[in-house]
Amino acid sequence: MTLSTSAGPLTTMPLRLTVTTEITYSWRHNVPVPVALADSPSRLADWLTQHEEGWAEDWDPDDADTAEHGICSLTVDEVEIRDPAVDPDRIPPTYAELHQQALTNTMYAAMQLLRAELPTLRMTELPHPSNRPGAADDDWAAVASWDGPVAGSVTITNGTRFCFETDRLDEQLADQIADDADEVCDTERVWALNRKGVVEIGNLTMSEAAEVARILARHNATAA
Repeated sequence: MTLSTSAGPLTTMPLRLTVTTEITYSWRHNVPVPVALADSPSRLADWLTQHEEGWAEDWDPDDADTAEHGICSLTVDEVEIRDPAVDPDRIPPTYAELHQQALTNTMYAAMQLLRAELPTLRMTELPHPSNRPGAADDDWAAVASWDGPVAGSVTITNGTRFCFETDRLDEQLADQIADDADEVCDTERVWALNRKGVVEIGNLTMSEAAEVARILARHNATAA
């Protein structure tokens, strides 16, 4: 889920939310309108909003020519923070929720450590159940991205395993980064995809990930 660029950790807390939903439809209909507004879509939209009696009785979402039911915006109108100690509606967190929060905090902490080398690193895909090949049922993953001449992303699994992938690079630079990573990682963990100019460095420990982040930061500074 690509929902946030937050650099801070998450916490689970009891809230009561007042939410307004809005669904957008596209509907074709013949409607009598003032001639003076016939060439002004914006003014026409205002007029139709104010004079809905001319068409609203014919409106039926099920008969819409194209009904975009999937476009649903949510607006949070009010948030009430509940005190878990005295909340009569309190729902105790489940073991799964506590486990997920612990993994989430671990992934944010790992990202913060890597930011020492890659200052622009930010979470671009929030922690979620991992769908990577070979992932265990209880694996959770998050994706953080960094900017610069040598940009890319790192997938963090459970805060303990890391996989870096650069954006497209010059073939020579891709080879150089792969060679540098080979010196601090098992060679089986480094792949230079030269035809695409992409370097992938996977299945790293925290200490190896820190070394790779240092290599990428060095090439970023050189390229800049």
